[in-house]
Amino acid sequence: GMSIAFLLGSFFSENSSDIYSYINNYGGFNFPQTVPSASRVVKSTNERRDYGPRPEFVYEHPYISSSYYTSTSNFKTLYTTDMLQVQPKLLASTQEGRNEGDIKTRLAIVRPFCEFDAEALPSTFTCWNALPPCKAALDDIGDEYVSNEYEFGPDGEFMAFRNNTAGMNLFESFRENHYFDQVGSDAMKTATADVFLFYSQTYSANEVAIKAVDTIIEQFFEAGGWSQCFDNIYAIEANIPQELDLYIPSAQDELYNWVNGPNRQFEAAFRIIQSGEWGDYDGFYLME
Repeated sequence: GMSIAFLLGSFFSENSSDIYSYINNYGGFNFPQTVPSASRVVKSTNERRDYGPRPEFVYEHPYISSSYYTSTSNFKTLYTTDMLQVQPKLLASTQEGRNEGDIKTRLAIVRPFCEFDAEALPSTFTCWNALPPCKAALDDIGDEYVSNEYEFGPDGEFMAFRNNTAGMNLFESFRENHYFDQVGSDAMKTATADVFLFYSQTYSANEVAIKAVDTIIEQFFEAGGWSQCFDNIYAIEANIPQELDLYIPSAQDELYNWVNGPNRQFEAAFRIIQSGEWGDYDGFYLME
């Protein structure tokens, strides 16, 4: 396959003696020592020391519009995002004869969160590790979900129905397709979805929010994980000032803007998705 050094060629343009140790210590990858350093080595907005180069995509649209990508110190997550999401998408967009005519719907799944629930955010995705959401469509086939009635692969992917002629026939008809389509839902074969981790304030001002997103993105790219249900995962922000990011139900009779935070965040979600900067979507689902 294509070497990692070649893929990194567009990211780096200068020489540095510490690039090899940096990537091994912080990126988790074993790259050749000849890989030069990044063309941009910056400090995060909150002034903590930056450990080295970031992939170039973090300085380009649409990623530059979110401070998460220039603030996280989890470089492994950044490089994984680049290799498994950014670069394949760029490559696919340049391939001649690429046909997306079968895709009828593009959906944005927006997961909003705020300062007080940022730390617990990864736990809300735990159930997706055990049962990716696209497999919930097993119910559409008409069989009651009982674990011993289904055949799963080594990574937990749905393979076939046991003791069910109709189910086995369905499996055979989808044998050449991705597991994503084997649940029998027609909607899944004509739709794609992206996940947006949507922080109400600004990532660069909250280390807890950054680490929560780091954890979720790492889970997303794990082999056999719930990334099979989605095309992309993004971290976006509403940039609401902390003093205005309010949600105080107990003060609704005294404070006119007691729900200002969720209201402004919803408006921001609408603007961001409607802008088309992150892609063209037919609609978005607010995953509260």
